[in-house]
Amino acid sequence: MKNGIRWAAGAIVIALATCRAQAAEVRVLCTTFPIHQITRNVTDGQAGTTVELLLPASLGCPHHYSLKPQDLQKTARADVLIINGLGLEEFLGAPVKKANPRIVVIDSSRGIGDLLKYAEEPDGPEHGHDTKHEHRHHDHDEYEGVNPHLFVSPRQAAQLALNIAEGLAKHHPDGAAVYRRNARAYRS
Repeated sequence: MKNGIRWAAGAIVIALATCRAQAAEVRVLCTTFPIHQITRNVTDGQAGTTVELLLPASLGCPHHYSLKPQDLQKTARADVLIINGLGLEEFLGAPVKKANPRIVVIDSSRGIGDLLKYAEEPDGPEHGHDTKHEHRHHDHDEYEGVNPHLFVSPRQAAQLALNIAEGLAKHHPDGAAVYRRNARAYRS
């Protein structure tokens, strides 16, 4: 009888540990490839945290992207959505909230004050974009003239990593130490 009780007690402990492990899992979805790469660095070594990419890696800038059904399916499965911000993902909006009303959105550009600005070039745009059209972000004045591609600057990318770590730490306190340590290492 003692063996049966020990076995039952052991099974309960294993079941509770399994439930806790499952509860600690965090499914993170990143909009763009650069944000995905930074997030992978921030979450490296944190058990139970998975990072997936929403948009195709080959897409480049998603200024005129239209969400597809498979994108909304990924969104529906995610706990956290990490966006670049600064108007780069204005196409997300209501469809994401409809697909997953409980999703936590982390804006990796939050609080970054020293934003990269587009060079005023008389002969054309810097880095191959039509600044008068593409970077107006659907005429959203808040971001007009702001370069949302913060990941191209090492200093700004380091700040993105810190913002991502803080956002994830708030949502998943069990991983906070790992996220913050990795973000500090990324900054170095």
